[in-house]
Amino acid sequence: MPAIDFHVSFRLEDIANGQGYYNYETRKIGVEELSGRSVFYKDMNGDVFHTYSSYGRGGEDMLGTYRLLDIVPKGRDETGPNRNLSDWVRYHDRYCDRGFVAATGRWVADGSEP
Repeated sequence: MPAIDFHVSFRLEDIANGQGYYNYETRKIGVEELSGRSVFYKDMNGDVFHTYSSYGRGGEDMLGTYRLLDIVPKGRDETGPNRNLSDWVRYHDRYCDRGFVAATGRWVADGSEP
């Protein structure tokens, strides 16, 4: 099933409208995907059951980087304007480039609009 069926990915019209259904409520969105995890179980008859979902914060254990950052002196160092991972993360081929990763997950070169 596409991720959109589990309300973590959003259609372009949702983004243009500025809101979508996420974490059991209609809320403001401005990105194509938000955090979410789902677990399924397939029984001996072949029936599939959706047994668990979580959204928003709480998926850090699935990101090995966060597990490591949480034990170093400066931690996650989420002190920039967005107060999250997008303030310091860089694509592997952009470490020397001036710019940032926008909240949308897209690279924005210094001096251009996100």
